Amino acid sequence: MNPVVVTATRTKHSLGDVSAAVSVVTRKELDQIPAQNVLDVLRTMSGVTVDSDRSSFGSSTYNKVIIRGMGGNTQGRVLVLVDGMPAMPAGTNIFEWNSINLDAVERIEVVRGPSSALYGSSAMGGVINIITRTPPKDGFTATLDTKYGSYNTWDSSLYHAGAVGKFNYSLSGSYLTSYGFNGIPEHSSKPGSNQKPGYNDDGTGVRNVTGAARVGYRFDDTADITLSADLASNLRTGQYNFDDDYRLYEYHKTGFGLRLHKDFGVVDSSLAFRADFLHTDYDSIGGTASSGYRVDYVSPTRQEQYTLDQQNTFALGEHQLVTVGVAASYGRSDQSLDYSPLSTYKDRVREKGGSQYTLAGYIQDEISLFNNSVQIIPGLRYDVIGTDGYDEDSTNKTRDWRKNYGMEVDSRLTPKLGLRVNPWDGLLVFRANYGEAFRSASLDERFGEYAYGSTLYKGSPDLKPELSRTLDAGFDFSPLKELTFGVTGYITWAEDYIASIKDDTKTGDYFISQKQNIDSVQITGLEGEASWKATEYLTLFANGTILNPQITSGQYKGNQIPFTPTSKATLGFTFAHPDWFTLRVGATWTGPIWTDQANQEANQEGNFWLGEVRISKRFDFRDWWVEPYAELLAAASKEEVRYTNTSRIPTNMTFVGIKAGF
Repeated sequence: MNPVVVTATRTKHSLGDVSAAVSVVTRKELDQIPAQNVLDVLRTMSGVTVDSDRSSFGSSTYNKVIIRGMGGNTQGRVLVLVDGMPAMPAGTNIFEWNSINLDAVERIEVVRGPSSALYGSSAMGGVINIITRTPPKDGFTATLDTKYGSYNTWDSSLYHAGAVGKFNYSLSGSYLTSYGFNGIPEHSSKPGSNQKPGYNDDGTGVRNVTGAARVGYRFDDTADITLSADLASNLRTGQYNFDDDYRLYEYHKTGFGLRLHKDFGVVDSSLAFRADFLHTDYDSIGGTASSGYRVDYVSPTRQEQYTLDQQNTFALGEHQLVTVGVAASYGRSDQSLDYSPLSTYKDRVREKGGSQYTLAGYIQDEISLFNNSVQIIPGLRYDVIGTDGYDEDSTNKTRDWRKNYGMEVDSRLTPKLGLRVNPWDGLLVFRANYGEAFRSASLDERFGEYAYGSTLYKGSPDLKPELSRTLDAGFDFSPLKELTFGVTGYITWAEDYIASIKDDTKTGDYFISQKQNIDSVQITGLEGEASWKATEYLTLFANGTILNPQITSGQYKGNQIPFTPTSKATLGFTFAHPDWFTLRVGATWTGPIWTDQANQEANQEGNFWLGEVRISKRFDFRDWWVEPYAELLAAASKEEVRYTNTSRIPTNMTFVGIKAGF
């Protein structure tokens, strides 16, 4: 039986009954996949590439997700939702993957292709919706999971949920501690990017904590309310030998949510509100080998994000299902660069930041014709986005000054049109879609600033939104009940791509790399996936993507878009016998990755396989069960696996654990 999906249309449908290309990982599959976090699950999915520089040992500053070639080295071209609500703050447009406890996830839905007509900014390559588990309607359930493995890593998690009368609740939490992994390469093509003995070849300590609580009340069969709260904390230290307490990255988040739902019979309505408060910080290195290294400055950044969505769905006659809604959000980011007394700038304090609001309305019509054998799905969304910012500098040598950037308002009308034709009752289904999308520059891209090595990365207040148009067509074929496969081809035209352009001339202590709208691009691709339940216990799966992500204007016209793999494939099997064991084996190929716009051969990375294995055996008792397991993640034959020539990923990681529940 196909799982139910909601992300593609904002309404419930069986997988395969929508025009968009959608993939789903269910709770059952999550229990079988060897994974440290959501990224390890996404890397195996069709059309999705995870530029996971440091896996669960790194922040989302390094971990990027690319769908249909949209992503590359810039965050925010793929929209991340948690329970249908945007989870990327306007400040950075970055989702922290380590903030989600996998044991609290019910399923992960991935929609490939533009979705701005339903969700607004950032949904250029697609949408990832992480849907958390719903408490049972009665009784109680609980699971406890703990494992130990590579890099002296302990990872434990808890999930508990229950229902009492009309109330239901859930509690979850996780705690990970590890010696960590130093992501700086030893053998990359750029000697200046490699580890330097005695300087940056130390280990990196990792501590990650998550927690979440949810309380619901069902008034009757037509109305309910849910309140939620969550927190996440991540700290990574070390790497630099001269300072054991050096902070690579520190992240703290607290969030609150409210959802009201009422089915009025004629109209099904929901109201959702979300508030998130984030604090990040890191230490920046300064000095030289001769004068000595030091922490040059710290960079605390505070972000807040408020999101509101009100949706109504109703039938218009017998053959139309209409969804209408409004959405609003407000985000703010304030960054400080607080220099130490030992730095070149001594007691200088630099403050930059801004705010961004969005007001939007959307409408979608699902039209069914010829006994539901033909579906036409038009949609339209109108967004108004306002952005302002400031830059303030204060030192003990010069007088204070402040520059305010006035409010800049932009509006976008984004359409979509989907077609699904099912002439033979699911045997062969044809799909086609046209969609437009956009991405507004984050506050960090406009007003942010940070130093890494000898380069100072700066935002640009005048950035224009990135725009794209995509056309795709494909089919799903099920010649046998247990055998399905599908193929989709697509072409995307995008303009005003945002990238950092580095000046070869040094200004003061740094080279300057500044965000600019530089290129138009064209991405053509073909993706396919297949699944065959060969026996009652054995399921085979495979998916693959090939694409040509090409720059079509400017100095590098005709070159490949950097940091975008041109091919990817996953294949494997799951054997699950209730009396024997459960075994999952998979392997993922990542093709060539150019790491510069000039496409220099020396700077090419990629071209590697990563394997995964998980074996477990469940023992059932009267009121509880226990499941010991062993995992192998990122099995690789290469000495170093790199998505870029400035960082590498951990490989050949092994874990043993035990999971229990009732």
